[in-house]
Amino acid sequence: MKNQDKINKMLQAADNALISHKIVKGGTVEDGYDSAIAAFGPTVVMSGLMPSLAFYCAEGKDDSRKTNKSIVIDAIATMLFSKYNKKDHKELLKFCIEKNNDNKAFLSKLTEDIVNASVALKIMVRTYKIMKDDE
Repeated sequence: MKNQDKINKMLQAADNALISHKIVKGGTVEDGYDSAIAAFGPTVVMSGLMPSLAFYCAEGKDDSRKTNKSIVIDAIATMLFSKYNKKDHKELLKFCIEKNNDNKAFLSKLTEDIVNASVALKIMVRTYKIMKDDE
């Protein structure tokens, strides 16, 4: 199965995750989440899965950030729950760290699933009105 087929099968789950995690409210994407979602996949490709997850799961020192990037990982965890049984960013990050030194083929498949989920989120977020990002 091609990646595009896998991503297409995730679109409904992505839409549900956007709404359930309140990334989309009233048909509008909350400020800053469009760019956070769009940047996740390329961040994984450039920096690797572990650094990307660590960055997105980190809590802000002063919590003055417009977006809570861990919500993006929460949405991905929700989308992949039936496969990996992880409900939020903390569980998914811990699972990935535990599996980091395991079978490289499994870690590669896990990375592919996470990136595919982020692409499905990116596609679905574009179907909503996006607030102007002034960052």
